[in-house]
Amino acid sequence: MEVFHPMLGFGPVTFSLNVLYNLWFAEVFIVLFCVAFSARNGRLRSQFLVAFVLTWVLIGNVLAAAFASVGPAFFMPFYGDGTFSPLMDYLQSTNLTYTVSALVTQNYLLVDAGFDGPRVGSGISAFPSLHVAVATLNAIYLWRFGRLLRWASIAFLAAIQLGSVHLAWHYAVDGYASMLMTPIIWAISRRLSNAQPCLQIGMKDRRVEIN
Repeated sequence: MEVFHPMLGFGPVTFSLNVLYNLWFAEVFIVLFCVAFSARNGRLRSQFLVAFVLTWVLIGNVLAAAFASVGPAFFMPFYGDGTFSPLMDYLQSTNLTYTVSALVTQNYLLVDAGFDGPRVGSGISAFPSLHVAVATLNAIYLWRFGRLLRWASIAFLAAIQLGSVHLAWHYAVDGYASMLMTPIIWAISRRLSNAQPCLQIGMKDRRVEIN
């Protein structure tokens, strides 16, 4: 945070990172839709879809629950520690001129944390970053589709990583961990997708034997 804040600590930059961070949801569904209905390279499509599911299950649920933690935005309310108060003060003051919608969502999650039991759209867990993980997965997939998509996906990944820290959602290590784990999930998904034809052949052979 302290390293990049001199470069990012300007209203228009913060606003832009917030917009890009919100566009993560659009990128997720656009890429997923295009892959799901793509008629080219069925094995690559299967690999992506398996990796997508594993990323959400393992990083977004299993590890998020196992390493449950709160991001900088929630550090003061949960622990009474003002380490990240300067960042929150900056975001609050910037919000007076340039809308920082992250603050609204963070406040919603904080209020929701006071209720008993799980609620739709609730839950606070900083490590690891699902935003960075899915952006990394999309960058891995789009790397093979020409320079425009390749570097656009890399730039978007960088914006998500910077935004996750600058907007007080995550610590930098949360994103770094996701960038390391996602390629492993991608490799595992390749092995799983490669095994599918073998499973299908085995099932067909059993059908022949039964007949």
